[in-house]
Amino acid sequence: MLTAWLGFFIFTQLATILLLSRPLEDGQWHLHATANRPTLIDFSQSYQAGQLAVSKQSHHIYEPEVQKTWANGLILPYVFDKTFYNQSVPFLYVICIPFGFLPYSHAYVVWCVFWEVLCLSVLGIFLQRHSKLQGANRVLFLSGVMASIPAYLCVWHGQTTFLLLACFTLFTHFLLAGKNLAAGISFALTTFKPQYALLFASGLLGARAFRVLLFSALFEVCLMAIAALFLGFENIFGYPHVLLHAEGTEKFIGVNPNYMTSVRGVLSVLLPHKTAMLATIGLLFACLLPWGWLAHKLALGPGKFDSEKGRWYLALTFVAALILSPHTHYFDCLLLAVPAALTLPSLNLVSIWARTEDNSDLSNFIWYRLWCTILVVYPLVSWPINFGASREWEGICFLVLNSALMLCGGFTLQKLTSAEAQAR
Repeated sequence: MLTAWLGFFIFTQLATILLLSRPLEDGQWHLHATANRPTLIDFSQSYQAGQLAVSKQSHHIYEPEVQKTWANGLILPYVFDKTFYNQSVPFLYVICIPFGFLPYSHAYVVWCVFWEVLCLSVLGIFLQRHSKLQGANRVLFLSGVMASIPAYLCVWHGQTTFLLLACFTLFTHFLLAGKNLAAGISFALTTFKPQYALLFASGLLGARAFRVLLFSALFEVCLMAIAALFLGFENIFGYPHVLLHAEGTEKFIGVNPNYMTSVRGVLSVLLPHKTAMLATIGLLFACLLPWGWLAHKLALGPGKFDSEKGRWYLALTFVAALILSPHTHYFDCLLLAVPAALTLPSLNLVSIWARTEDNSDLSNFIWYRLWCTILVVYPLVSWPINFGASREWEGICFLVLNSALMLCGGFTLQKLTSAEAQAR
């Protein structure tokens, strides 16, 4: 089994290296990607962000014509009819500035390698401090993260999810360690994809972790103030309108709501895109109060997230955020690395399914075993899902897999809570 995994890992990493080698061999690889047709991956938006933030047009970054003109300049002599719209949070534009000084092809490679190395380093520290996994299992865990289709697609698209996972891992680490200031700062950094932060904020509120929320809000203000120095305060205050408009219109390319792995993906197949978006936002907001109430019901609070209940609550928050988010694509499933690190006792399925003599032991609970099994096989299963019959069905398959994970985790948390109540 170990040999088979090693072969799979080598194959996936060779595929990733091949992705990164093309830009180094051909500086105009994005023009030759598909039958001499131009292809701008998501990284082009980050590259654009870094350059626009220090340009004379920095106060007009969210104007579609400005972004369209820049994108067409990158793919000359081709042109796009629609705008490949960048709706990133203002402070992300500032983070992207250093990459904008490099040639496009080199910047893409540096971007992918830098964020992946940072992410794996932070995850490695988290495993050492908070995970039940020991020794070689930690190395295998990190190899599983690298070998998954979300990681491969993150490199393929030049996405920001490695950075997001690093920020969320730091947030979880500091929250478990009871370091409110550091937890607040790292939580504020996660808001460059704000759709995932809402459930966590609700949980912190329900757990009365007011200091974490306060420090996060203060640092968020600092981030936006720094961004305003480059982009202007009008772009800070006008950002919510920009976001809602960009997500609900079909005039821009790059959103692809019908491919999403959240509830919105299914709704976008059945309903107009804007209706699906509003319905998903409504569902997310409807879940915020119950999710905060659950944290209160579990008696979580400052310094109590490192309990078994606290770990499972955080793990389920990651899964729920992926399912309910108004904007979730395949690569964002990388965030499941944190729930896996928090809860997996081993990567050996034989060990996970082996019965113990104590029938009350959580390890004998079928839902717990299914949770562990899904997480262990996720890197392998994610590859065939990605090559499904259609992009819509691929998104639905990821949604079903994550929903199954949510169901198993929910029953496990219930079992854990009941066992604790009986032991009192």
